[in-house]
Amino acid sequence: MARELPGDANYVVTAPLVVVRTAKGYQHLYDGQRLPAGVDPVQMRSLIDGGMIAPIQTGGAS
Repeated sequence: MARELPGDANYVVTAPLVVVRTAKGYQHLYDGQRLPAGVDPVQMRSLIDGGMIAPIQTGGAS
């Protein structure tokens, strides 16, 4: 399994498709995928406010 990374990787996509801007360019992410590291902070806030990404729930069965 993927290691837990601090910051952006603690969010998961909850929309059918999200395009995120990172230092490496644009990435297409689908429902259930984790955000990569380095997503633009302004875009992160917009995605959270728009309900397109959500924090990964920690604890419980994985």
